[in-house]
Parts: sequence; C-alpha cells; structure tokens
Amino acid sequence: PGWNAVFLEVQPDVRAPATIFKDLPVESVWTWFDRASSVEFIRDPAEGLWAQPGWSVYATAPEKSAANNLYAIFANRAYLIKLGGRQNVTWTVTGSPATDKTIWTSDSFNLTGFHVNPANPANFNEFLSSSAAHTGQPVYRLSSQGKWELITTPAATTIKSGEAYWVYCDGASSFQSPVDVRILGSEIYYGTTSGINSVTLDNQSSTARSVTIKFLPSADWFTYQIFNTTTGYNEYPKLDTWTLQLSAGRQTNIWLAVRRELLTNGISKGILEVTDDVGSRYMIQVTVEKQAQ
Repeated sequence: PGWNAVFLEVQPDVRAPATIFKDLPVESVWTWFDRASSVEFIRDPAEGLWAQPGWSVYATAPEKSAANNLYAIFANRAYLIKLGGRQNVTWTVTGSPATDKTIWTSDSFNLTGFHVNPANPANFNEFLSSSAAHTGQPVYRLSSQGKWELITTPAATTIKSGEAYWVYCDGASSFQSPVDVRILGSEIYYGTTSGINSVTLDNQSSTARSVTIKFLPSADWFTYQIFNTTTGYNEYPKLDTWTLQLSAGRQTNIWLAVRRELLTNGISKGILEVTDDVGSRYMIQVTVEKQAQ
C-alpha cells in the first residue's frame, strides 16, 4: 500500500490501464513522458503530482479520472503506482519481453529501471561505471515510507529487477547496460524462408565479460552457429547454454538458426535469455513460422 516505483520489462498483451489494473486497489498510476526538458522530481509523491507538467496519469476515483491522459501501459517504462488498502498485492502482467532502449534526457534526472538478473543482481557502482554520463551521479530509490532517498552506498546497493529509480544523466547517453544486446526489430523473427538471424553483443565496459545465452524452453529446433577449426565448416548445435568471453570494449555478432524439419507447429515461440557476469539480463522473444508443405 502507498507509493510503488515500478519498471515494467514486459509488453502487456492488453495495454489499457483499466484492464491491466482491474482487480487491484490502484488509486493512480503516473509516468513521465516529457523527454524534451529536464525534470526536478518531488521527494515526496504525496505532496502532489497533479499540477506538475510532463506527467501522464491514470486515476480510478471518479472525481479525478477526468484528468486521465495515460491511455496505455508500455514496456521498458517506469511507473509510480499509488496503491490503496492495507494489504500487499501482487501485480501479474502477461505479455512479451521488452527490447526497447532507454532514451535518456541529458543533464536531468530520469525515471527509469534496468534489465538486471534477479538471480545475480548487479550493484549500482559496477553496473553504471561503464558510462561516463552515469558514473558517480546521484541515484534515488523510493523508500518504504513512499519518499525518494539518495543511495549513499552504490557499491553495496543492488539494483532490483522491476524497480524504478531516479537516475541522473550528466550529458548525452545511450547507455543500457555494461554489455549491450542489439537486434533488428522488436524480436528475433524467422519467416517461412529465413533461416538465420544475428544478435550483436557489445561489451561497453573496461573489463572482460562473460556472457551466457540460453533458449527457453529448451528446443531441438533452435541452434547457434559455431566454426569448427578442425573441419573448416560451420556447425549448428542445439542452443541450451552457450557461454562466450568478450574482451573489454569489444563487440561480436552471434548467429542463431532454426531446424525447420524439427518444428511441429505452424508458429513456434521461445525466449532468448542473455545474461552477463555483472548482473545484466535481456529477454528477447523468438518467433518462427514453419514452411508450408
């Protein structure tokens, strides 16, 4: 109950706030949309956001709903959610993983979150040290009392998956994580004739990184390309768990392929999970269409 700072990593199947929050005692939902100007955030959201420019809101109370201008909930965005009642509740969101990039407003605080691994959470100091625009800059976390508090020990404070923060951006930045993951489009898609796709892994840190790639759930039809130095040919083993080493400041392309003869459905789907030893995690949807007989 009270204020919650949420970073949504999944694109909901249904985007209307009235549907997404239907069974929750939500009083209001806020997000910051004005990227053209800097923002001075209010330390205590209870002091009021209604008169502050740049905010979009969805409110459930009839006397306040006339001001609603938040009509859809999107992935890779941060939200302030005011919850009523006296009991904790769980918000379950069904949809697809988000691949949109964070767009930073320069010389300003940004309300955002990070794609981190819940099983191996990163600390703020190591995670942000790859970016000059964020190294040593202030970060605020919403306390259990519903007030923004400065993180004073970033090296000892872990980033939580699904949590949003106020993060200062000093100058321009395109930073996403120590190891950035890039694809063409919003998912890895194989049409009826395409057989291979690439993913770019970019180690933006000053330290060598270990990157682990998995396909979920495990499927015999999803493979990766690897060069056999003995035979001189490319091989395509099943992708269960694949670990690569990336030198500091280097990037590489990995190639992922499908074995259509092993597909049983007209359309098959899965999730590509990319994690690193800093604590980043990216989830990418994979969709494959089987060739017509």
